[in-house]
Parts: sequence; structure tokens; C-alpha cells
Amino acid sequence: RGPGACRGELPEPAMRCRPGRGYHGLRRSGWSSGLPSSRQLLKLEDVCASFGGRTLFGPLSLEVRGPQRIAIKGANGSGKSTLLNILGGLDRATDGDFKFRGRDMTQISETELTRFRRDHVGFVFQFYNLMPTLTAAQNVELPLLLTSLSGKQRKERVATALEETVVS
Repeated sequence: RGPGACRGELPEPAMRCRPGRGYHGLRRSGWSSGLPSSRQLLKLEDVCASFGGRTLFGPLSLEVRGPQRIAIKGANGSGKSTLLNILGGLDRATDGDFKFRGRDMTQISETELTRFRRDHVGFVFQFYNLMPTLTAAQNVELPLLLTSLSGKQRKERVATALEETVVS
């Protein structure tokens, strides 16, 4: 990370922040984050990502207050997956600030990042690699087995997740 690390040429069409709009390529709709609507869930300020001397996106600024659902869209190679990886703690931004519930995610250790992913992030990858011998509920419960949740708590979370995604 460093000042101006993402000031190179952006591939077109890239995801960019449009002045006065706050985001580009992102759509919002209702979703429950478990937070009151006035409380900040996450905030990106001038976040950008580059790899191998190529700027993938940025600078991008975005603030999400609960409850919202956000869709990220853009052309192939515009940095959508990279942005999701940054938001999910799998990658770190090249430059800019990322806060989750007010906590500076750019300064936390790898151990703290692992806890963040375990406690706050759920990914369904494009090729979602479900275990074919397990039911939908068992696939959802699988990562919860790594937590300290009781069996009853896991079942409740699985039922809620499947209900919210209209899978039952």
C-alpha cells in the first residue's frame, strides 16, 4: 500500500466511483444485516486494487448502512471478484481505507482477519463446490462446525440462511 498506488491507467470499462453518486456498478435493495438502518456496516474510501502493475479498479468509495443488499456488476476483468475478496478479507486493497463496523480492516493481523472471515463473512463462489453427498442444510452447516456454536444454534442459523435465500 502506498499513496498513489492505483493512479495508473484503468482498463475500460472499469468499476469507478462517479462523482456525486458514491458508487458505480453497485445496486442497493432491502436486506437485513442485523444492524439498524442508521448504523454503518462498512465503508470504503478511495480503495483501489492493482496486480502486476495493472490497476484493476479504483479509487472506489462506498458506505453501506444496514439493512441493504448490494449487487456488484461490471464487465469481465473490471475487478468485481477482487472487490468481493477485499470485502470478505481474502485479499487486501493496494490503497485506500476499508472499515467494517467502524474497525480499520487495513491494519488488522492475519489472525484477526481469519476471525473476521469466520464470524462475519459467508461466500458462495461462482463454482460453489458444494459437497454433492450432503443436503443443502448440511452444506450450509459445514463451516459452522468450525465455530463454538451449539448444535441447536447451528440448526437455527442454517434454517434462517436457507429461508432468507429461499432455499428450503
